[in-house]
Amino acid sequence: MPPSAPGAIRRHTAARRRPSAVLPGIDLEHVSGAIVLRFGTPSPGEWTNAFITAVAGLLSHCRADARACAVVLTGPRLFEDTSGQADITPLFSAIAAPGHFVVAAIPGSAMGTGLELALACHARTATPAGRLGFPGILRGTLPLNGGIARLARLLAPEAALEMLAFGTPLPAPLAQRLRLLDAVAADPVGIALATQPAAAGPPPHFDPRPLHAILRRRAPGEAAPQAALQSLTQALSQPPQRALAEARHLAATLAASPQGLALRHATLAEATPPPSTAAPALRWALLREAIHLLDEGATPQAVDLAMRRFGFRTPPLAAADQDGLDHVAQACVDPRPDAWHQYSPLLDLLLDAGRTGRAAGAGWYRYAPADPRPLPDPALAPLLAESARAACRRRRPVEEAEITARCIAALAGEAARLIDRGLAPLAADALSLQLGFPRWRGGIWHHVLATGQAGFAAQLATMPTVPPSPTLA
Repeated sequence: MPPSAPGAIRRHTAARRRPSAVLPGIDLEHVSGAIVLRFGTPSPGEWTNAFITAVAGLLSHCRADARACAVVLTGPRLFEDTSGQADITPLFSAIAAPGHFVVAAIPGSAMGTGLELALACHARTATPAGRLGFPGILRGTLPLNGGIARLARLLAPEAALEMLAFGTPLPAPLAQRLRLLDAVAADPVGIALATQPAAAGPPPHFDPRPLHAILRRRAPGEAAPQAALQSLTQALSQPPQRALAEARHLAATLAASPQGLALRHATLAEATPPPSTAAPALRWALLREAIHLLDEGATPQAVDLAMRRFGFRTPPLAAADQDGLDHVAQACVDPRPDAWHQYSPLLDLLLDAGRTGRAAGAGWYRYAPADPRPLPDPALAPLLAESARAACRRRRPVEEAEITARCIAALAGEAARLIDRGLAPLAADALSLQLGFPRWRGGIWHHVLATGQAGFAAQLATMPTVPPSPTLA
């Protein structure tokens, strides 16, 4: 929706009155044709119920003011994701009631409940550096104030799914192109004064089959994206109140599920800075087991596929190529002189052959110029055979279940060793998440405890070898 001409903005801004405090932390300013409510308060989630009721009453009063034709809401924390437990639904009701249209002028970013508040308004403006998103899905939560339905009626289904199922935020310029924002300018209040709500268009065409295909490819086995897609489907196919009730039921079910608990635990772990000194040992444990599997007959693509199906976004061998095998070899030296594991010459053979990773065009995979995708490389086969002979291994077919079980067991065993030496379990989870361990499993130690394998993992900490076992998969 294009804003009015720049001259209209100048006429509006020329007729300001001195702001007056109408409630603690809220200033009301009359600008020609509009009322601007500036919130200097904490985020709405931290308001008291009495304050929320007072704000809703103030908003209703302003929307009925005959001297104005619009109300602009702005404030540095007004559109934050609410961190408290306050019920701000009266604000949504005040916006939905009859009266002058309401414009959300977002001075920074709008996230979570803050974005729901902005979506409830009749128009939205933001600064070029602003971002809009629903990161709550990363904690296992869904928007529960009608934001799903409003988002679904503004965005194409694929874009709405990206925000809801994966927590991907939209930069303000892209949000404007996708019609989520009406205008973007350095002064969001000034541009809001010249903004008129766009006419409501027809609901977007909705075919859920491509969206299900996206989740099968990008999030197999993950409950939170599936709940988001189900909520999106209901928002586009059911009456609003019924869709909202279904979304709240889905959110409650997700929150009580093992994956919901794991996502909340992962969020807590990510907020706990882990000691960087422990990271190489945990990373090397995973890569070392992957190398042993290659010696025994697995291929790099088979190992990485198993880890990707387990939930790793970037599996270990592809990640090592991305970082550079020369840097990996320097960083991931086992710190214990009496290391329990068997040595494999495979990594040294790759380095001697100049296969240092993606930047060199070859590592565990080969890479075409200007193409970051890892491709199978037949030239790796002689090095795999040579390493197996040197390590006295007989190569054989290795099933995916064994690959998964051994890699996760190796990671769990190293986590147990680090915890036995004083590392906090939450820090072990944080480190594993940094390695790409799936968030919806909570981290390696959370996964071990959740699957009842803590005793087995503790045994791995003292074993001279890691036996193949499917129990940690």
